[in-house]
Amino acid sequence: FINPKQRLLGVKDVLEVLDANNSDLDESDSDSDVEDDLIAEDNLQLQNSIDLENESGDEDTAATDENLATPSRINFTWRKCAFEPTDVPFRGAPICALPDGEISTPYDYFSRFISRQMLENTCLNSNEYCMQKNGIDGRLTIKELEQVIGMYLRMGIVQMPGNRVYWERDTRYAPVADVMSRNRFQHILTILHFKNNLNASEVDKNDKIWKVRP
Repeated sequence: FINPKQRLLGVKDVLEVLDANNSDLDESDSDSDVEDDLIAEDNLQLQNSIDLENESGDEDTAATDENLATPSRINFTWRKCAFEPTDVPFRGAPICALPDGEISTPYDYFSRFISRQMLENTCLNSNEYCMQKNGIDGRLTIKELEQVIGMYLRMGIVQMPGNRVYWERDTRYAPVADVMSRNRFQHILTILHFKNNLNASEVDKNDKIWKVRP
């Protein structure tokens, strides 16, 4: 049924409506084409800008590489010549040579290299370190220190995997084990010091061997 209030469209009216729709479609297509052209132009400008930046970057890199100086390789020439030892004067106490044919005791030879003053200083610094670390006196004596040095000399001749092995039942070595107990020997090693750490300056600590330097 047709609503009497609705106006009937004739052929002419229908054609006008169709022409109006076609006109809107043409304008929409035209606007879309313009937008596509603008986007394409923007993309082209962006690509050109990127290309220029890349070219500039390549030029800067090349210039930097040219400015970097290539380190020259140093060639050494080795020659065979006679060794000339440095003449270093001896500053210690003069040592009198033994008469021909006379042989001194091992302890006498030991005393020629290890003076009593060295032993006294080592005992003093070791006992002070034990007091600083443990709060008790190490009670290290010169006699014990001489024994420890002698035991180490023996260990250098008869070598074993570790210090404890010299006191083990199956591997006991009397020239070492009979001199001192294992616990006392190891305790002395833990407190052995040749200098007082509290008296060391920052300049001294920069020296890697300041703890044993005379």
